[in-house]
Amino acid sequence: MNASRLIQKPYYFHPKGQFEALISKAVYIRNELFDYLTERIASRPKMVKEFAEAVFGVETEQFVKKMIPVVLPKLVVSHQDNDHVVDILYELALICGL
Repeated sequence: MNASRLIQKPYYFHPKGQFEALISKAVYIRNELFDYLTERIASRPKMVKEFAEAVFGVETEQFVKKMIPVVLPKLVVSHQDNDHVVDILYELALICGL
């Protein structure tokens, strides 16, 4: 919630895509954010949907498509040791319509 409030402050977020430009420059923050949301996508998909719509102003499918190139390699490498990762991969595929 604190991150969401900070993001929505005028100097952090502007409805015309300024947040996306900011987050693309801060690669470490973007990767951590995407990792966090990926972990929640199987257990709390509604939260991820609300985040995508409120902060990025896009539908969940479009948001997940932006996340996939960042999180997919990590998920594929770690899937052998973690059954939860398989659930996450399945959810990502469902959201993207695969």
